[in-house]
Amino acid sequence: MSLISILLLVVAAGCNVPAVTNIGPVVAGQTSAVAGSAFPAGMEPVWVASTPDGHYVYALNLRDGTISGWAVEATGGLVGLVGSPYQTQLHPVGLSITPNGRFLYVAAAGMQNVTGFEISDGGVLTPAGQPRFAGYSPSAVTVDATGTFAYVTSVQDNNLYEYRIKQSNGSLHALSGSPFIVGTAPVAVTYNPQGKFIHLVNGADSIVATYLVDQTSGQLSLISQSPTGSEPSAIAVTPNGKFIYTTNAGDATISELALDRNTGVTSVLPGSPVATGLNSLGIAVDPKGKFAYATSLNSDVIWSYSIAADGSLNRLPGQLTLAAPRPKGVAVSPNGRYLYVTNVDSNEVSVYTISDDGSLKPLFQ
Repeated sequence: MSLISILLLVVAAGCNVPAVTNIGPVVAGQTSAVAGSAFPAGMEPVWVASTPDGHYVYALNLRDGTISGWAVEATGGLVGLVGSPYQTQLHPVGLSITPNGRFLYVAAAGMQNVTGFEISDGGVLTPAGQPRFAGYSPSAVTVDATGTFAYVTSVQDNNLYEYRIKQSNGSLHALSGSPFIVGTAPVAVTYNPQGKFIHLVNGADSIVATYLVDQTSGQLSLISQSPTGSEPSAIAVTPNGKFIYTTNAGDATISELALDRNTGVTSVLPGSPVATGLNSLGIAVDPKGKFAYATSLNSDVIWSYSIAADGSLNRLPGQLTLAAPRPKGVAVSPNGRYLYVTNVDSNEVSVYTISDDGSLKPLFQ
């Protein structure tokens, strides 16, 4: 797949994914498990995330511009929230939840903006402030580790947009000097749990850039850049902030980087990159930093890895888990017991149980 095709898929505008029949929204109060582990979402779910307390899960539905929301049962099953799916902007492509679990932000490529929601009692989403312009092709959004600032990448104009989050109502307010150019085709961004840094992926430059966050102003200062494999597409950081991973859709690999948490300087680990599946567009790390999981859009599998003390990834023996068609978004529950995966073609979010050894099996199986 060419870089342009990958970027179109990542940012959704003109997404080259066939339209399929919508299974329909989940009904509040009903557990809607399908085939052992799959729960119906909206049309073409591309991103999934859990609240920090693990009580709620949300998925972005690309084709119908909605957010599906569920409560997590004690069994790991998902129960549709009241009012789900929630309407958002056209072609939502990125989602981030503040560390306190109060606000949720969505980057929408179709409407060129970022929209905020308050996570109310019971997980219900209500609008928080007005949508804010976020470039001509927003591709990803993250909040910082304190939940004070939000950052949105825009792949077409090569910019990063910066906002302050008003703590009383979640509304976004552009920072002075925003936006600024960050490189060619920024496709992914995330915060470092250690607290001081933001990591950004430039797809065409094939680099990870690390920025220091000014805790008062929210302004970013470039600290370091490290090369990745070809056409990086997604990023994840270990909970201790020491290691960074990118899936590289251009050469079916995962790049492994180490971070000096004092200086913010990154370096490529020996043996990086490691092999993964074709067109891998999603990666997640478990909350103990022991395992990593990557989705492979074209081969319909989930690749599972153990994380060594030095940050290197080692594929778990026999662990190529068959997924529903076109897996993309992936997240691990905060308790480390469940893996959530969006399936673009079947309009579902699949749930897997994570065993002590990192292996996966479908929920209820």
